[in-house]
Amino acid sequence: MTRSRVGTPGLLLRHTSTGITGSLLVALLVAIAVFATTVAPRALVTLGTDELQHRLGELSSLRDITGLGRIGLVGGLADPTAEELLGPTDHAIQQSASLLRPPLGELAGTPRWVARTAQQDAVLPEGAPAARVRLKLAVDLAWGDGIRIVSGDAPSAWAGSDDGTVDAPLDIAISQATGEAMGVTEGALLRYGALTLRVAGVYAPTDPQDAYWAHAPDLAEPSVSAPDGVVPTVTTSAYISPDSAPGLLNTFAAGALSAWIPIDASTITYGDAAEIATQTRTRTATNFTLPAAGELRFSSRFADAIDQTAARVVAASALLALALSGLLGVLLAVVTLGIGAIVERRRAALVLIGARGASGLQLRGAMALEGLIVALPAAILGAAAAVVLVPEPVDASAWVLPVLVAASVPLVFAVRAGPHDVRARRRDLRSRGGRVRVIAEALLVGAAALALFLLSRRGLAASASAVGIDPLLALTPVLLAAAVCALALRLYPLPLRLVLDRVRGGDSAVGLVGAARAVRAPVHGPTASFALVLGVTVVVFSSVLGTTLSVGVTRAATAEAGADIKVRAVEIAPDTLATIAGLDGVRAAAALTRIPGAQLDDDGGTSGVTLVLTDTAALHAMHPELPQLDARDGGRIPVAVSDDLPLIGDDARLGSAEVVVQHRRAPRSLPGVTRDWVLADSRFASELGREGIVADLLLIAVDDADAVDRIAASAERTVIDALSEQGRATVTVTTARGVLDDARSSPVIAGIEGALPIAAGAALLLTLLALALATLAAGAARSHLVGVLRVIGADRRQQRGILVWESAPVVIVSILVGVGLGLALPFVVTSAVDLSAFVGGDVAPSPVIDPLTVVLAVCAVLVTAVVAGATALALGRRLTPAVTLKMGER
Repeated sequence: MTRSRVGTPGLLLRHTSTGITGSLLVALLVAIAVFATTVAPRALVTLGTDELQHRLGELSSLRDITGLGRIGLVGGLADPTAEELLGPTDHAIQQSASLLRPPLGELAGTPRWVARTAQQDAVLPEGAPAARVRLKLAVDLAWGDGIRIVSGDAPSAWAGSDDGTVDAPLDIAISQATGEAMGVTEGALLRYGALTLRVAGVYAPTDPQDAYWAHAPDLAEPSVSAPDGVVPTVTTSAYISPDSAPGLLNTFAAGALSAWIPIDASTITYGDAAEIATQTRTRTATNFTLPAAGELRFSSRFADAIDQTAARVVAASALLALALSGLLGVLLAVVTLGIGAIVERRRAALVLIGARGASGLQLRGAMALEGLIVALPAAILGAAAAVVLVPEPVDASAWVLPVLVAASVPLVFAVRAGPHDVRARRRDLRSRGGRVRVIAEALLVGAAALALFLLSRRGLAASASAVGIDPLLALTPVLLAAAVCALALRLYPLPLRLVLDRVRGGDSAVGLVGAARAVRAPVHGPTASFALVLGVTVVVFSSVLGTTLSVGVTRAATAEAGADIKVRAVEIAPDTLATIAGLDGVRAAAALTRIPGAQLDDDGGTSGVTLVLTDTAALHAMHPELPQLDARDGGRIPVAVSDDLPLIGDDARLGSAEVVVQHRRAPRSLPGVTRDWVLADSRFASELGREGIVADLLLIAVDDADAVDRIAASAERTVIDALSEQGRATVTVTTARGVLDDARSSPVIAGIEGALPIAAGAALLLTLLALALATLAAGAARSHLVGVLRVIGADRRQQRGILVWESAPVVIVSILVGVGLGLALPFVVTSAVDLSAFVGGDVAPSPVIDPLTVVLAVCAVLVTAVVAGATALALGRRLTPAVTLKMGER
């Protein structure tokens, strides 16, 4: 006997190269799966970093670490210089930044500080406009770095002393805006207690947007209060020369020191966020000691902003984990179907090899080796592409899922390479299966129930300090889909058997053969059905969740704005309100007068509240949840109160007026106030002792959303025209659309809203591929069926009918189950994940089911199933009895 010259490697090569198209398809799917699982955690970290930088960028100077305290000035020095007096304090403040350890220390800039005296009245010279000036003197060693002298000169050193020896006037420098508000220029003399101040120079900030002026606004712009009929009050600060400080020891000792460490958030990363928040809180937890008994109490909103951003990122991570885990499940099911198609193609070769003496272990080993050859290069390419595309550092746990996905491919190859007969076994479906199937289904249902219980009990996010997701809980959609699919496949033959019993008595061969085939050997087995159920679930879930988040963001933005348009001003007169209410396109306008410190009395005691007066009919038109309170109740004034106030008795009084509480509402349901409020109609203002108090908040509702900008501009002009020059600076206009645009500019919101449609589209494509692969895997059985049908005389219409019967019941049941699960899953998610951190606002949004969106999603799935079915029919028509049947086989 001649020995074959082809060795084992050659045989394996020839074996794996047969039908290489299927192997390439599986390799592509493996590369996609590994790429997705590798890039997902990196993308989430990148998304967190972008959101963190976006959020902290909005905070501007509020993210800086600021300190407030007192400066230590060493006394008893003989003729001290500014450096001897202030240098130790400056050095210590600089040290406060250098002591910060990375990663916070890497974000910290050069500290700045300003020492101010206590506030005193400054008397303007004769001829200046009548005004009261409240002035502080300020010293800053680097005061000249951010200003330019507009007129005059920089202040010179002062040789006098505040201990009673006062010689020449003390030179100061004031901002240009302060000079205009006081009506003075360089050379003007002001009385300041026992001192005489001389305006040596007038300056303007070099960059008004510099963060320095956010921390020292009184040195750039004065605060002017000008009530009607009252002399305006100008509150400001003025620089002195640092060399003048030695003569003002007593004056500055009674003042305050403010310092700040600038924080640059442009380089912060999400991975360092938790540690940075901890370091910030550690820095602000204790006072910072300065020389000569000085100290600073640091504070910052930096850590709180990080926590809020982390909560939003964790919520987004949870949503993406739930949506993408289903997509990953579909992808793995498709990979399994592809492997099944390859193994089915190898069936004849495996039977022949087994007949020649190969053991089951050898057969499985050969197929596992083929799986390794297919999966390993694809996995490496997928992982490398993910790392190159998103080079974000992650920990070792991020590699667990990609490795498991890649390792599962050889395992599935080996499992599917079980014992094979020459003839394909008929896969009879029965309502009762074997013991292994029952145990597997019980374990699957138990795992799904456990995941659902844990998800509802403790939520999805493992920690707010990192993008940490519990894998078991993230796989809840996959487990639920698998459990429901298993139950559906166990139960669905029962009604089909009833149909089969009915058609047996009829004369339709198509119905009889089709129903029998659907019961005994459906084209789409458990894996294909699972892929279809999970694919439909992902499509419907993504559409419902997308609608829920979009509506939630919109509602939160509207609640934050309070109305379509919100105007704040120091005064909104009734005539101004009437003019705005009459603008074209305005549906309703309500001016709110907020009066803090009102007293609400009853038998239980006295409560301090914020009284809000408005036209409640107009407010009700904008906010139907708020009541209309313009009719007396038994002679008493009706009011509504916030829920955070204690229960109020029947004999309640607001000031001297008797009131009755008709309604209680959520604290944040009333725009402009957050808690402890009492709402009353403005027609009762005089009885409540509040007549003549003007409103400071205006809410406007419009008929046409496209007219918001036009009406907002008109309302702003109307309010500004009615105010004095000083009052115009207090006017701010906010629109709900602007708040919504700001919310949608968030990288997290934009990322989620962009990812959900992509997940739905990918699920549709994978579902189509799953159905196509299931059709391909059943090709041999279908070939025999078509051949037999043609031999016995079935025409093409009857063949199509039987082939449709073969797959339609499973497809229809899978779609119905997937739609039901997709509609139910958002309710599970919203009960376990706090979406308020994601969409904003205080109330977590409930699922919003848009029928049109759901119908479109289901139609897309149906079209996908029809395309796959048409492909199966086309393949069936290409087969001839001569190819599919052998003499004597049937």
